[in-house]
Amino acid sequence: MKTSFRLMDLIKGSLESINKIYINHGVRVAFLMDLLTRQEGIKKVLRRKLIFASLFHDIGAYRTNEEKNLVRPIAIKTYPHCLEGYLFLKYFSPLENYADFILYHHSFYDETRSKEFAYRNGERIHAVDRLDVLVLCGESEEQIKKFFKKQKGKMFHPEDVDAIIKIIDDFNVITKLKTYTIDQFANFYLNLLVTSDKKLLFKYLKMLDFTFEYYSLSTLFHSTSTATIACSLAKLDRYKKKEKFKVVCAGMIHDIGKTTTPLAILEKPTKLTDDEMKIMKQHVVHTKEICEGIVDDDILTIAYRHHERIDGSGYP
Repeated sequence: MKTSFRLMDLIKGSLESINKIYINHGVRVAFLMDLLTRQEGIKKVLRRKLIFASLFHDIGAYRTNEEKNLVRPIAIKTYPHCLEGYLFLKYFSPLENYADFILYHHSFYDETRSKEFAYRNGERIHAVDRLDVLVLCGESEEQIKKFFKKQKGKMFHPEDVDAIIKIIDDFNVITKLKTYTIDQFANFYLNLLVTSDKKLLFKYLKMLDFTFEYYSLSTLFHSTSTATIACSLAKLDRYKKKEKFKVVCAGMIHDIGKTTTPLAILEKPTKLTDDEMKIMKQHVVHTKEICEGIVDDDILTIAYRHHERIDGSGYP
C-alpha cells in the first residue's frame, strides 16, 4: 500500500493554526472559483490551477498583515501581499506556475485590459475574492449585485461579472457563504490533491516547512534538517526504502503543532519554567490534531511520539 497525504488539507491545517482569517477566506474563494470557472466553461486543468491559486491567494498577507485593509469592498494598497504571495509560490512551493495569478489578483480590469494569461486569471481571482469580502462585510444580495454591475468593465472583467451574477442566482451562493462551515466548503475540492508521488509529496512538505516562517523564524528549516538527519540514521540502520520514506515524512511534519505554541514560549532565549514546559509539550498533541486523518497512521504515530524516550521518560 502506497503512502499518501491529503496535502492541501495538511497545509490548510497548519495555516489555520497561525491565522484562520486568511486561509478560511481562501477556502471560500476557492469554492467560488470552482463555480465561476464552471460557469465560464474553463477547462479542467486550468480550473484546478485556479482553485489552488485561490486557496493560497492571500498567503502573502501572513507576512504583511493587511487584514483590516483586505476585508473591505475595495481594498487599497494591496500590492505588498500580492508580491509576497507571488514570491512564496514562485520560489518556495510546487505551485510556481500559479504565482503570476497571485501577483495580479488585485489588478483592475480598466487599468490593464490585458489579454495576457496571468492578468486574465488574476482578474478571475479578484472577482471571487471581492464577492466573499462583500458577504463578510454584511452586504445583501441586492447590494452585491448592484456593486458588481456598477464595476462591470471597470474593476472587473465583464465576463466575470456576468458569471458572478449567474452563480448568485442559480446556486444560492450568498446564503451558502453566510451559513456553510469552512469544512463544508473545503470538502468540495481539498481531495483534489491526494498523492503518493514521492517527489511531489516532498515539494509540498517543504512548502509546509516554509509556512512556519510566517509564525516563527526559529522553526524555519528545523523540520527539513530533522528529516535529513533522520534519513541518514535510517540508512545506517538499514531500513527498507518504504520505512525510510515514512521516517522522512514524519520528520517533515513532526513540529507542525508548534504553530499553536505561544511565541513568547517558543522563542524564549532562556530555560522554560515548569508551567511553560507543560505548554510547550502540548505541541505534539496539536501535531496529532492537525495531521490525524490526513496522513497515514504509521507516519502520524512517528511524528506524534517524536519526544518519547527508550526509558519512558519522554512525552506525551
